[in-house]
Amino acid sequence: MQKKLFLVDLDGTLLDSQKLKEELGAKFSEVFGEGANLKLWKTHDENVKKKGYLDLKEIAGLLSLELNTKDTSLIENIFLDLPFKDYLYPGALELLK
Repeated sequence: MQKKLFLVDLDGTLLDSQKLKEELGAKFSEVFGEGANLKLWKTHDENVKKKGYLDLKEIAGLLSLELNTKDTSLIENIFLDLPFKDYLYPGALELLK
């Protein structure tokens, strides 16, 4: 039997992306100082526009230059440590089943 693959757009459909963006931006400002959230979203938007998808490794590398830190893992971990399940809309997981 052939397996099927489904691609699902999470942004604004299954995830409250606005809340996620606000809290992610606040975390960047907390860790890297005021204005870091603006650098985050500028870098994010430019990279996604260029590549057509979110490339976390590349964004972390670019941000490390913008934020004057050599620790890209710190930036990556801010993304990866987000409790994404907390941003799911009610019923989102049931919809995917």
